[in-house]
Amino acid sequence: MGFICGHDGTGDVGGALMWGSNARQTSGWGGTSNWKYIANEQAAMYQTGDGKHRFFVAGAGSADATITWNEAVNIDNSGNLLVATTSTSIADDGFRYNASSGWLGVTRNAGQCLYLNRRTSDGNILDFRKDNSTVGSIGTLGGHTHFAGTSSALRIVGNEFRPCDQAGNIKDNAIDLGGSNRRFNDAYITNGVTTGSDFNDKQNIETLSDAEVRVATACKGLLRKWKWKSAVAEKGDNARTHFGIIAQDLQDAFTAEGLDAGDYAMFMSNTWWEKEISVDAVVADEANGIEAKDAYTYIDTKDEATEGYTEKTRLGVRYSELLAFIISAI
Repeated sequence: MGFICGHDGTGDVGGALMWGSNARQTSGWGGTSNWKYIANEQAAMYQTGDGKHRFFVAGAGSADATITWNEAVNIDNSGNLLVATTSTSIADDGFRYNASSGWLGVTRNAGQCLYLNRRTSDGNILDFRKDNSTVGSIGTLGGHTHFAGTSSALRIVGNEFRPCDQAGNIKDNAIDLGGSNRRFNDAYITNGVTTGSDFNDKQNIETLSDAEVRVATACKGLLRKWKWKSAVAEKGDNARTHFGIIAQDLQDAFTAEGLDAGDYAMFMSNTWWEKEISVDAVVADEANGIEAKDAYTYIDTKDEATEGYTEKTRLGVRYSELLAFIISAI
């Protein structure tokens, strides 16, 4: 194994420095040209200068053969770390830490970009933090994938997505999918949705009162057809027709009989507070991995009254209960 060491030839301590393992430079000084193998082995070279630390490698070659270097690692005076690349752009293959903007990135043309392997025990594999407080994590629990937020979590076990807490304990009848102002659109499900109806989970089991029967009879005559405004805005005359009941009409039917619709689970009323937030445009900075973005606005929501936010209320209906209610009066 051969070894050489030198500086930039000026005699100054602050000059460039480089060394090579199984490599010698036959002419000139510095750079990556005119290097030859000393023995039939792999070669390596380190250079420092211009505020950079650069590590080069080369596969095994014959003694006195010309070396073709591949830059393996580059650390510059800004603290950027580049591995298997000379580019700070996330668009190019390689591993990089961009010190000026504080991001870490891995890019490759195909295949897995990142492997995270926790050995022996279950626990967190990734922690997500805001101001050094954990806001979520991804890990393993019982050998299964576990996604945790600040209060609720989700475990993937076989073919099931199980709602649970951060410790993995099942949270039965406790977690919602979406909300009144953050609704999903369509749900494509092969079979009907199963809802709880076990006698052992219920109390105050009674037949309908006369007033309730009159409301149910009235509701039968309140069924209407309509089109969603959002669908008309998107599809125009091609928007489809829906059938059902208007939540305000259902509420009025209960009120007319001296009953409060809010006491019945078929009727839903949800209130939140919202405000339009404006975000400025972003100028592209490829060196720091920043992509250009146009200015935009979004609606921020709060579950409690907040200064500067406007109160909103949306009414809704649970049709499985409404239709059972109407059938009772037929």
